[in-house]
Amino acid sequence: MEIVNATPHDLVIMDDAGNVVKTYATSDMVARVSTQVASVSDIDGVPAVETTFGAVTGIPDADGETVYIVSSLVRSASDRVDLVSPDTGPGSVVRDDSGRIVGVKRFTR
Repeated sequence: MEIVNATPHDLVIMDDAGNVVKTYATSDMVARVSTQVASVSDIDGVPAVETTFGAVTGIPDADGETVYIVSSLVRSASDRVDLVSPDTGPGSVVRDDSGRIVGVKRFTR
């Protein structure tokens, strides 16, 4: 199985002790999802819109051999089983002293 990081950032996987286990370097692919925005209402004088998601672009069709690391937004907008994203939830994300994400402990599907 090949794993391709289709995000614009390297992905660092860390263990519970904060040690780097693996790094997935960014590739020449960046997965995106098309969006369409439509005005739907006004809330207290502030416009409100509805966003709908379209096709995932920037990566090839599933081939059964490759897993693509993509953003959570791209993964959520697709029903493809070959997409994973970094789990940035509280049980997985690792932050530095300034609060910036420096790694995660796992993927999410």
